[in-house]
Amino acid sequence: MTDGLSALAALALTALAALHAGNWLPWSRRSAFAAFAFGLLLLGMAGVMAGRLILILPVWSLWCGMGSLALVGNWPGHWRFLLGHWRFLLGLALVGALTLGSALLLPASWDEQVYQTALLKHFCAVKSVAVWMDDPYSAYPLLPQMAMLAGFRMGGIFFPRLMVWLIGLILAGKLWLVLARRNGRGIAWLLTVAWWLSPLSLILCRCFYAECFVALFFGAGCLVALSCRKDSRMAALGSGFFAGAAFSVKLTGAGAMLALAVLQMRSPKTRRQSLWFGAGAVLAAFPFFLRVWRGTGNPFYPYGSALFGNDAGAAVERFHRMLGSARYGYDALGGLLTGWFSAAWDAYAYDGMILGWQGPVLLLLCGLAVWKLIRNGSWMRLKCWMPWGAALLAGYLFWAVTARQSRFLYPLWLVLFPVAEWLLRAALLRKKSALGGAMLLFAAALSSPWSVHLAHYVNAWRWLEPARKHPLRYLEVATSDPGYFRTMQVLHQLQKREKAQKVLFFMERRTLYAPGLADIWSYGFNERSLRVPVRSRRLAALIAPYRWVVLGSSHQDVDHQLILQKVQEQCIAGFQELLRAGAVQRIPLPEGCEDYAILRVVDGATGSTEARNPAN
Repeated sequence: MTDGLSALAALALTALAALHAGNWLPWSRRSAFAAFAFGLLLLGMAGVMAGRLILILPVWSLWCGMGSLALVGNWPGHWRFLLGHWRFLLGLALVGALTLGSALLLPASWDEQVYQTALLKHFCAVKSVAVWMDDPYSAYPLLPQMAMLAGFRMGGIFFPRLMVWLIGLILAGKLWLVLARRNGRGIAWLLTVAWWLSPLSLILCRCFYAECFVALFFGAGCLVALSCRKDSRMAALGSGFFAGAAFSVKLTGAGAMLALAVLQMRSPKTRRQSLWFGAGAVLAAFPFFLRVWRGTGNPFYPYGSALFGNDAGAAVERFHRMLGSARYGYDALGGLLTGWFSAAWDAYAYDGMILGWQGPVLLLLCGLAVWKLIRNGSWMRLKCWMPWGAALLAGYLFWAVTARQSRFLYPLWLVLFPVAEWLLRAALLRKKSALGGAMLLFAAALSSPWSVHLAHYVNAWRWLEPARKHPLRYLEVATSDPGYFRTMQVLHQLQKREKAQKVLFFMERRTLYAPGLADIWSYGFNERSLRVPVRSRRLAALIAPYRWVVLGSSHQDVDHQLILQKVQEQCIAGFQELLRAGAVQRIPLPEGCEDYAILRVVDGATGSTEARNPAN
């Protein structure tokens, strides 16, 4: 529990530091939400440009630096906000208390183990934020990881989940404030709870998923675009900053950037400031993509590698485009036309992350409002909301033709609620009508499968103490993959005995819980693994620099399971030949580890051992 408390302290200092660091532009001084988002962008820029300094400084100096930023701020303004919204903040605090237990559990999702949290661990181990070619995900722009470098060193492995937990609360709180400003608290509570009870919202806020950061920057960009009506140049610059920030979280953030760009075209006055929007987007994104370009020669690696003359990168791109081919969305025109509706209920096609019935009901309400406006001839009112519809449609089309995972809809899901409510009120002109729509949406939320996801947060508090005492047992149950974690336990014991020798993961890609540094050879996943070493001589050359080889792949990798198993079977004969020759020794594993094997590379049997010592 001590680690959890230090992570909470690191979170509080980092959040206040971001809030105060971003509170110096006109639009950020008017909105704590925009100031916090802008501060996270600045922390990310500091991480990518001075990452090595952050990683080599003593941890106590990071505590002092974050503490200094946290203390220097507009504290009278904070107190006025707290006193003026204490009822709302009390409700938000109750939600935070309910969901906090999950954030204090060990990271267990696939993405966290492969790259989201695993890369933070890797950067801290090598004291560098350079691209690690064994894991192509390190060539993503990675704004969240760069912003959390200091926090991760201060708060440890719990820090990223806590940051996502905080951002989820901030998004819910801001949604309520925006809705309450026009409709009163009752309608705001109904709509906010309907948004929060979506299975998608409940799932994304319990693990380290990047979509929460994209939604934060997209929401801030929308607010800034509307807040500085007198100074359209400053509004365009700020909206551009957040568009570039959304794109710098991950490449799928381009959908949010496109939506903000369409929103910038909403009037002749804002169109004249488009260059400022573009300048803000370029300034925000440039440092993150420069890091990728310096490491790979392609700022969007591995995508578009063929355009940069990198055939190996193009092969890696083809492999990564298989992601989602097994069960993410529908193909072709059907997926484009029915994506929003199918994402409401088809848990298998969307990996369990569905919108719930709120999604179709929202679209139906919007359709009703548009029909009512057209019927009444209220073209001016309809014209006011057309830019928002065009922006959301642009984001949806980008999603439909690129990566149809439902979680990539999350930024649009956040903004659609206030847009639908505003459109409904403009069409029906009565508060009672807006209340009726909110109640219908709330009923749709209650009919969605939210209870099983909400139960996770309730049960998380019961799991905290057992998970602290028996972390291995918790991870086995949480991931439904006991064989992998029992294999990691044996590997930890071997590493303690032989003092941190180098490890090669052959097929497996989850390195978060690997002892020390682990390299990855997984067919097609990175450039070094494009050729299959079928012959024992090639295998021997591959494993020569390592002491331990972890052989096996997880059954949870549904997209690549068949191809990885086929390649693994091709290599088994070579490993068996090395076993017979005495070049490697198989380490006994406990029961339940049938999918994995640990091989010990014998000194001198496979070649030079110079590279095996991490000190060399």
